[in-house]
Amino acid sequence: MQDLAPASLPPGTEVGSWRVLERRGRGNYGAVYRVERIGNPGAGPFALKLATHPLDPRFEREAEMLSLIHHPVAVPYTHL
Repeated sequence: MQDLAPASLPPGTEVGSWRVLERRGRGNYGAVYRVERIGNPGAGPFALKLATHPLDPRFEREAEMLSLIHHPVAVPYTHL
């Protein structure tokens, strides 16, 4: 995968099996994008979070915590 600047991905950028639709938020630790799965644009909604410092252990802990959230209004955690 190419090097990505998490805070500045334009719509249409492909990240793995995801296509960026819009940036939804940005902070000190990264950015969150609304994305669609390439080849299945009607599925979703999906959010993609890209860490500014992905080797920071807090990012992995956050992913673990997100995997525990199951609520109708929360976007489900798919994978790290």
